Amino acid sequence: MPSIRRILEGSQLSRACKPATCLCYQAAASIESLDSPVINSYLCYIYTVTTGKFVHMENTVAHLIHNVLPVPPRKIEFIHPEDSVKKCIDLMIDNNIGALVVVDNANQLVGMVSERDIIRLGVHQGLDLKTAKVSDVVYKDVTILSPNDIVEKAIQVMTTTRRRHVLIRDKDEYIAILSVGDLLYHMLDAKARTIEQLENYIHTY
Repeated sequence: MPSIRRILEGSQLSRACKPATCLCYQAAASIESLDSPVINSYLCYIYTVTTGKFVHMENTVAHLIHNVLPVPPRKIEFIHPEDSVKKCIDLMIDNNIGALVVVDNANQLVGMVSERDIIRLGVHQGLDLKTAKVSDVVYKDVTILSPNDIVEKAIQVMTTTRRRHVLIRDKDEYIAILSVGDLLYHMLDAKARTIEQLENYIHTY
């Protein structure tokens, strides 16, 4: 049995008609398979004083990055180091995106360019955006994750590097750019599902 860590206690599950105290626990269990990385399984329990029992609310495999990526997939836009910064801006506006992947003529990864890079390294430095090159604003120390990595890893990377975009690679192919907006949407959606489960429990018991 996985170890159980209490994350919330003392909240009221219902009004006067059903006075029950809620203890919400989260258990993390590592699961290994022969051909896949270690992933985490999260279990959510509700404990009520009135019944003296744990009620199993949810049993889901920890969210992996491929479950967070937009559906349908958001196309990656590529640009070359010798292209102008102005072309970067045009591509971002035309495709409503915040970052581009920079590759050389052999399609080898050079780095990424984000809106923030253009502001900090282009506008702030007084570069002429029509003549300045992508190579002047490219960020080369790009973090690359797998779609099978857990979401928490992406959050940790963004927090540590202070970058808002992470490149996702499956085998030898770059398949997506994960943005901080994607993560926020996922977190809000997960929170909404948890609230819905708790409300269903309240009205059931």
